[in-house]
Amino acid sequence: SDVPVTTECGGSTTTSIVVGDLTSTKVQVANCSAQNGVARMMSSALADVGFALVEATNGTCDPTLDSSYVIYDEGVPGAADVAHTLGGTLGGLAAEPGTLPLNTESATWAEGSGVVLYLGNDLAGKVLSEI
Repeated sequence: SDVPVTTECGGSTTTSIVVGDLTSTKVQVANCSAQNGVARMMSSALADVGFALVEATNGTCDPTLDSSYVIYDEGVPGAADVAHTLGGTLGGLAAEPGTLPLNTESATWAEGSGVVLYLGNDLAGKVLSEI
């Protein structure tokens, strides 16, 4: 799996590019962790490496999730590819087909989005280089 890795060499810093499908559908990050504000932080980090995102949301997972995972809408072309690229980017998370209602405030796919990252306590508040 391709994961962004930052390396320093002779004082310059380089970040490798995530390889895979980043933009066939947009990703929504749903906070299912015990921390506040982490879905927005993760959305920003994923946008920085090239994923297309919709606005982050609160998850309705009860209890909170210990482990993050990715779901995708099987009816959206490219959603499975984006989900698997996202899972690989986040250290090998599982990506599986999702069904309605979703564990999000809207309970449905955000407009233009066929992938949801349920952000659990394992990744909450971490930057990509820590994952």
